[in-house]
Amino acid sequence: MVGHLDQNGLFAPETDAKRLDQGSDYYGANFSGSSNLAEASRAIKSMGWVGNWSYTANGIHNDESANSAFTKHLGSYSVARNLELGNDMSIKSTPIVGQGKEVKHYNSVSKDHPINGINASSNRPFTNGRDTNGTIYNLLDVPSLSVNKLYNLHFYNTKSSYRGRIYIDIWQGNDYVRLNYDPSNGLYNVKTRSGELDRGRNGQAASSYYYDGLLGNGNGYIADSGVKNQHSVDLKVLTDKNSVEFFFPNGQSYTVARFNTSQKQDFKIFTEDPTNGNKVDVTQANLSQN
Repeated sequence: MVGHLDQNGLFAPETDAKRLDQGSDYYGANFSGSSNLAEASRAIKSMGWVGNWSYTANGIHNDESANSAFTKHLGSYSVARNLELGNDMSIKSTPIVGQGKEVKHYNSVSKDHPINGINASSNRPFTNGRDTNGTIYNLLDVPSLSVNKLYNLHFYNTKSSYRGRIYIDIWQGNDYVRLNYDPSNGLYNVKTRSGELDRGRNGQAASSYYYDGLLGNGNGYIADSGVKNQHSVDLKVLTDKNSVEFFFPNGQSYTVARFNTSQKQDFKIFTEDPTNGNKVDVTQANLSQN
């Protein structure tokens, strides 16, 4: 919320309250910056707690089948971020990360020339059903990657503006975080599933809260990135064992916790392609384990 101090020293709001992070699992953030206005910079640094008491406090098992004792792990921190107030009175969040190690580039990835297979060496195309704009095509499907990853994704169209939805699926075993993003209106849907939350202290209440979200029936959450009608789309995805963080072009972010103990993940990208011209450039890097 942006505002000013009135003549009585009381805060007078000028904007409505907005979430610093649009995700279900960003809470209790800490901030760092100078309290001396003469030394103040344009940005402050912040880290948030990754978790949600609606399921974290109900017990988390150490195995996907939920047969083990409850773990004592209660959450982790997000990546550190620079927060900057824009002229439109919104907060732009930029992750503070290095270049990473073992950087790989996959350029001009398309439905006809996807990147697939454990060695990212297969280009065999396949489809994944249909959505509002037609067939969903595979762009990238690489299994058994390290969970500590940075992905810079540049989506573009060789004929016009990018058309069609973008899907990012991240799996740890049978657990998943799945993003369904529509660049035309900025809306997106995030679905999650974690077997470690089954059979909690309150039965399936915590597991259902994580899986069903606010939309119910496993449909998770919907949010608005605030970016519409993009000619091209730049998304940044940061992952580790305990979280996935999505960053949108305007500095909006979505953080979600995950609870699988696996150090490996499968990373998949799909797209609709009604103009037959969609492509993506992928930059992938390993990050140091937290």
